[in-house]
Amino acid sequence: ASTPYISKTYYFTLDKAPVNTGGGSSGGSSRSSGGGGGGGVASVEDFDNIVMFEKRDGTISVGKDITLSFTTLGQGIYQVILSGESQDVTVRIDNLKHHQKDVTEAPGKTLLYSDVMISSSRIKSFSFDFKLNKTDITNTENVKAYVWENNTWKALETNVINSDASYVYFGASSTPAKLTKLAFVEIETSNSEETTAKIELAKI
Repeated sequence: ASTPYISKTYYFTLDKAPVNTGGGSSGGSSRSSGGGGGGGVASVEDFDNIVMFEKRDGTISVGKDITLSFTTLGQGIYQVILSGESQDVTVRIDNLKHHQKDVTEAPGKTLLYSDVMISSSRIKSFSFDFKLNKTDITNTENVKAYVWENNTWKALETNVINSDASYVYFGASSTPAKLTKLAFVEIETSNSEETTAKIELAKI
């Protein structure tokens, strides 16, 4: 089972100047990060496009996955699972108002755009769980996570995990990268044939 190694939480709403909330330590072998953890991770997006972001610090041990939990973003990614070389690592997630710079709009009905930034390139595997507002979804089976790769949106294999009164929960995985641009999309069934022709399913 994945073991969390989490030391410090930062979360910000960006309708005003960012404020460091201080956070605290939790989980297994936690540590004090002094604000940076495994290295700086800065957004590549314009300030005005960021709704909220959160950072988590962790320590990876060889042969063991770590799980970093994100608790303040509302919908979107709430858990990231990483493996790789022994190292300290910082992961930042930005929830965005609209699509990222230098990309096209994702196909179908976009429910959310997010960026994931990892402070290290020495990551072996990267998977994540995310949740979306239940009222925004017509058919959970048509919801996919997309990654921007080679100048196109590619659909990731996406699984429904659970649901409650407010959210539907999903899981997906992608190729590890220091910057991963994601879109969470519901494919419109009325245009399913046209959409399918445009989608290349990323086999991860």
